[in-house]
Amino acid sequence: DLHSFPTRRSSDLDLNSQIISFLRFPLTFLVVAIHSRGEIGQVPDLMHLTTRNLYDMVKVLGSDVIAQVAVPSFFFISGYLFFANVSKLDWATYKNKLGKRVHSLLIPFILWNLICIPLTLMVRYGESLSGTSAADAAQTYWDGIRWLHIFWNATSHDSLFANLFGMNFLMAHPILGSFWYVRDLIVVTLFTPAIFWFFKYTGKVGAVFVLLLLLLNIWPYMTPRISCLYYVLGAYWSMSGHNLYIEHAAIRRCNYLLTLVLGIYLVCVFSYESYWGWQLIHLFTVSGVATTFCLA
Repeated sequence: DLHSFPTRRSSDLDLNSQIISFLRFPLTFLVVAIHSRGEIGQVPDLMHLTTRNLYDMVKVLGSDVIAQVAVPSFFFISGYLFFANVSKLDWATYKNKLGKRVHSLLIPFILWNLICIPLTLMVRYGESLSGTSAADAAQTYWDGIRWLHIFWNATSHDSLFANLFGMNFLMAHPILGSFWYVRDLIVVTLFTPAIFWFFKYTGKVGAVFVLLLLLLNIWPYMTPRISCLYYVLGAYWSMSGHNLYIEHAAIRRCNYLLTLVLGIYLVCVFSYESYWGWQLIHLFTVSGVATTFCLA
């Protein structure tokens, strides 16, 4: 019954808080690892692996497999925390929650997107002086800034692959590209009342529907990304009174096995660099997020 929030024991609240606190640093480290992979070669022939293939597979394991649970975990935790310790979602509660996120999300998002412009200009200018970039690199960067789009979609491109139904995704970034996560987090937080009412009337059926959208990569061609659905699932999990970890031992062990098998497969096909890796990445991340919370 989601008409009101179920209460949790204080021991459960403390344990969930400990899990989140413990995961903050390793998940942040994994986000850095995502952007540290570097170039890799073609998907290898597993029967004729070379030293370069093995080196690339280690990079894929770290950046394109294990690290892929980081951003979905942060989305899930954010959705989970929004509805934690809340008896009902009225206007006062919603306004109070948004007020806190103005300082933790909106202001840093605006400031860092603005700060990155002069910093990038300095880097481009320095590169041009050293000869590692074109002489007009800084001017080219400045001329290419779409000022009305710097917080939303300063750059964009289509996804590498379509989903099973032939639908492509829009991969849009603010001027500070990695802050697409913060942008999407701000957007989905604004829609928490809609999330609340959706699950109030649909309950588990609604959660299964959202999960299927995620696993099948079904998402509109728009700027906020499908990763927002992890926030929605985290919100449902919190509203339902569940702890972050899987409490049933048998389900937990099965999920560990699923994460391991999918992880091995994704390494072999270079994760989302291949068609089937792209299709299965969200199944892995859903399983991997659950595994991460359980291991913590």
